[in-house]
Amino acid sequence: MYKPAISVVIPCYNAKKFLSATLSALRAQSFTDWEAIVIDDGSTDNSSDIAWGLSQADKRISVSWQTNWGVSFTRNRGAELAKADIVAFLDSDDVWHPNFLQEMFDFMEAKRERAVGFARARFVTPEGTPTKAVSRSKLKNLSTADFLAGNPTTTCSNLVVRRDAFLKSGGFKKGLNHAEDQLWLLQMHLNGYLIEGHDRILLDYRTNNAGLSSDIEAMRRGWDEMVMTVQSMYPDVITPALPRARARNLLYLAKRAMRTGQGFPTALSYLRASLKADWPTLPLAISTAIHARI
Repeated sequence: MYKPAISVVIPCYNAKKFLSATLSALRAQSFTDWEAIVIDDGSTDNSSDIAWGLSQADKRISVSWQTNWGVSFTRNRGAELAKADIVAFLDSDDVWHPNFLQEMFDFMEAKRERAVGFARARFVTPEGTPTKAVSRSKLKNLSTADFLAGNPTTTCSNLVVRRDAFLKSGGFKKGLNHAEDQLWLLQMHLNGYLIEGHDRILLDYRTNNAGLSSDIEAMRRGWDEMVMTVQSMYPDVITPALPRARARNLLYLAKRAMRTGQGFPTALSYLRASLKADWPTLPLAISTAIHARI
């Protein structure tokens, strides 16, 4: 049986607006030794038809359908079906730059002990127009506090992982559709896996007002659920870092509220909550307000 170098897992739910662009960018990759596993998670639109049509033109793409189990279950299933030793996750509304797979494959091959790799992301509008925002998280020597406060990878479309490590970890927590990737990354870190970033902008992260990441309050609840899960497992490590991490997460939500066009009052409420969670974050809060134009 043929074994590709990379398996690309693409969960899909009512993605007809962006799916063609996502898959077209995948097919335009300079690195060609890949398979794509598109899993339609019970869409009620014609997402499956779009994916199926492209799979007829490119046999590297396979398509399957399931009843709606959520994005975590779907990604886990895709990783189980993957044939390659390296798995890259790609959301159905994001776009990889043409050299994403080549650079990330080389990045993972350069240091075999890396279990997870990621690049930098460029934020674009729902129409795909680049904004001035680029992810600027730490790339190396990431601490527990870094993973607790925010997701350094920005989006699951930026996750490249060794399949055996992913399967051994148990994958994403089923039923958790916000902060599921952050929880998984934190658990991987706490279990001693090496996670590092590549200092290159290699993908466009769409600020899709209809996507999961546009529901700011659900993201906050997801973060709270993530904290409860990991705190029950590692209380001595997590509890001391919580006030500062909560404040940093609320600052992130304030910036996201502005990026997704939810306005000044919403952003300001998260900014105030951040200061309440940890008053010493005031300098960071001021900087956030300036850069996010709050």
